[in-house]
Amino acid sequence: MNPLDNGFQDAFSQGLFLALFVLQGVTWGFYLAYALTKKDWQYAWARRMLWACVAWNVGALIYRWAVAGHAPWANQYESATMVAFGVLALFSYFEREAKLPILGLLVLPAAMVAIAAANLLPEEYKHISPLMPALQSYWLKIHVSCMLTSYGAFASTFALSLLYLIKTGNWTRKTTWIALAIASPLAGWFFGYVHQSARSDFWNWLMAATGGTELAYGDTAKAYAICAAGALAIGMLLAFALQFLPQRLMDSVPDAGTLDELNYRSVAIGFPLLTLGIILGAVWGHLAWGRYWGWDPKETWAFISWLIFAFFLHMRVFGGWEGRKIAWVGLIGAGSIVFTYWGVNFLLSGLHAYAKP
Repeated sequence: MNPLDNGFQDAFSQGLFLALFVLQGVTWGFYLAYALTKKDWQYAWARRMLWACVAWNVGALIYRWAVAGHAPWANQYESATMVAFGVLALFSYFEREAKLPILGLLVLPAAMVAIAAANLLPEEYKHISPLMPALQSYWLKIHVSCMLTSYGAFASTFALSLLYLIKTGNWTRKTTWIALAIASPLAGWFFGYVHQSARSDFWNWLMAATGGTELAYGDTAKAYAICAAGALAIGMLLAFALQFLPQRLMDSVPDAGTLDELNYRSVAIGFPLLTLGIILGAVWGHLAWGRYWGWDPKETWAFISWLIFAFFLHMRVFGGWEGRKIAWVGLIGAGSIVFTYWGVNFLLSGLHAYAKP
């Protein structure tokens, strides 16, 4: 039997990643409990659960690889599960080296968001399917794995940059309200766009509920407005809940100098991986399409992200920038990575449009 025709194996693979999401949530709960109570047994269990998450993620990837017959990062769903692995693996490294449990409260949600976003994709985006001809190459294993692992490192950059700004008072509660008020409706609109482009069951239901005519590509404004409004409501609830975080959480954050140094180290890990991934992609492009570089949207935005982090390292090492300025550059770079990974795949057409199998 062709494993690609086995619906059970497909569903079981997706179930493994849903279970990973639950494990990540439990792990985050242990880190939160330790940050609040400082009980050693909670920290010990948090670290055990973190390594359990890494092992489970690896096992789920291996299973999907065995069932699909190819590296499990050939579409948006599969690559998101690899991003989650990169986040968990790089955080495990920082956890071992820096003993910084508070970082888990921001980094683990990044891995959880990767898995949750993958599972919120339309069903047809999540099925195991044969590789398209352009991806039937051993370069898929090395180029894409480097790129996705670098994204995991930059998740730590995001968390450390944000922690630094909060610690030094450069990111206030008002900033949180503004950021979520902008980002959440954009995320809701994007969610609607992805489902609209796939004509998913959810989108068809939403169109019917708002009086749209999907077959005639009717008015989608109401449907998009509902997606954006729903995400905005979630964002505002999150901003409201964050107001009640106890001060002792911030008391467990290390000093600004330590955060700045760790932030630099996170980019020092992610940047070489991103550089290697871009170089390998150029070589693969030459073999597949006869050119090393073509300013495809994915190539362009990967290069923009590379420039931002190159600027980060240059100014940190040679320009004397530390602290606040570098933290803001780290956040901008993380935002560029998010758009490179999610935005380009769905919003901009090009040779790298592999979001859908």
